[in-house]
Amino acid sequence: MNYKGNLSEFCLGTVQFGMNYGLKNVRNTEIDEIEIEKIFNFFHENGGIYIDTAQNYGNSEQKISNFLNNSSKVITKIEINQRDQILEMINKSLRNLNI
Repeated sequence: MNYKGNLSEFCLGTVQFGMNYGLKNVRNTEIDEIEIEKIFNFFHENGGIYIDTAQNYGNSEQKISNFLNNSSKVITKIEINQRDQILEMINKSLRNLNI
């Protein structure tokens, strides 16, 4: 498949990389690492930059960490119950993402 364009204005969602999710998830499974690599290769080769993830997306942060490159801009969400948890949770995501 050849895409003629630039994906920099798009954001790659990664929830289904870390958990069973989505209306079209007819197999009721996570996407395996081989498929994730194919998706990221296509995404990067076509100018994709922005990646959306979250700590609550199962192990998505850990899985995608292998496929980020120098141009990747990661948007992640954290859940905190107390104000003093903010830095702890940010650092957790940074560790998960190997950033």
